[in-house]
Amino acid sequence: MLSFLWPDQTERIERLRAALDIAARVPIVLDTMDAGDWLEQRLRGGPSSGVATVVFHSIVWQYLPNTTKEKVRAVLAAAGAEASPTNPLLWLRMEPAGPLLADLRLTTWPGGAEEVVAEVGYHGAGIRVLVNG
Repeated sequence: MLSFLWPDQTERIERLRAALDIAARVPIVLDTMDAGDWLEQRLRGGPSSGVATVVFHSIVWQYLPNTTKEKVRAVLAAAGAEASPTNPLLWLRMEPAGPLLADLRLTTWPGGAEEVVAEVGYHGAGIRVLVNG
């Protein structure tokens, strides 16, 4: 994976090495299925009681087929309809907004309010927070 980085991108190389070190020590499970189907399985019945459920993705939306995008939106809307203040649903995504920056968008249920919370440089190069928290 390091071969995909330019040699002068030392910060990215350090972040990747740290991530690879964690990945070598922490086992993971990979699910191989359509993102809409996967999300539907996890959100069936709505968000879990007593916790905030966060759905996050980064630089993936452009690669999904339209049918998957539609299903993801529908699944989130259905689960969002089951959300409450004690079991909120949040859809946080960092996706391209232009040639230099991605938007970090947040949709929160109940209510389904959406906002751009930050602008993010690609590959982790800088974050500008746009909301007061």
